[in-house]
Amino acid sequence: AYYLGSKHYIKDTLIVGKGGVIRYSGEGEEKPESGLYLMVFPDNNYFEFVLTESSFTLETDINDPVPNMKIKDSPENEAFFTYLRDIARFQKEAMELQKKLKAPESTDSEKGEVNTRLQELNVEANEVKSKFMAAHPDLIVTKMIQASDEPPIPEYMTEDGEPDYQKRL
Repeated sequence: AYYLGSKHYIKDTLIVGKGGVIRYSGEGEEKPESGLYLMVFPDNNYFEFVLTESSFTLETDINDPVPNMKIKDSPENEAFFTYLRDIARFQKEAMELQKKLKAPESTDSEKGEVNTRLQELNVEANEVKSKFMAAHPDLIVTKMIQASDEPPIPEYMTEDGEPDYQKRL
């Protein structure tokens, strides 16, 4: 599958061979372009990978593909999966904290602590992302990460020093 904007579309179906092996060999007009692709399984579980090298191997567990991914002959995917694993730990903690925020028994004090930790997690994740991009400036995945970043919105203030939210729109 591939991305078009924020949606993904199935492009081709691959047959699973003996031992769970899937082989794809696009040739001629069928040769895929470099970019970010998805391997989607029948249960809609999927993982992303980067297609840049003409030949490489990805091996994983269908039930938990990213943590179990083994890569051969693809430095781009080695870097990409390292990044995905690093970011996953922030996402996991953030999801748990979001549950605490929505819990009806959470006090205002607890919610304040959770929001503080969420802000800290965001800063930590952005540091990991920045370090990754600095270490791998020429990778396609770095360019995709940069392209997906939202541009910073400047702070505008009214004449009396209050935030001007209308101007930010």
